[in-house]
Amino acid sequence: MSAQSNPHPGAQDRWLDWLDRGLAGQPGAEAMVRDVLGPLIDYDARHQGDLVHTVEVLAACGWSPSPAARRLFLLRNSVLYRRSRIEEITGRSLSDPRQRLLLTVAARLHRHVQNHRE
Repeated sequence: MSAQSNPHPGAQDRWLDWLDRGLAGQPGAEAMVRDVLGPLIDYDARHQGDLVHTVEVLAACGWSPSPAARRLFLLRNSVLYRRSRIEEITGRSLSDPRQRLLLTVAARLHRHVQNHRE
């Protein structure tokens, strides 16, 4: 649902923030992030990559490459290439809604932890 069609965009953000805070404090949250995003985090660290951020942006754009490309200031084909790299590195299919959900939650938790370390 886009912000234009959502009558309560602030409430949506508030609930997502609540969910992030609640999950981040749970035992196993770091293990979940490591299990789901670990290969991408390691890849980004070794190659000065931006694949974890690409997951965040793709998730925020409903996993659609065109809006993600605009947000990332990349060509659509570059985002499609990154999608294929994300699938290859994680072993997760971005065609599977369950895998997309796991990646979305892990990326949000990872960002939440990163923001609170700074």
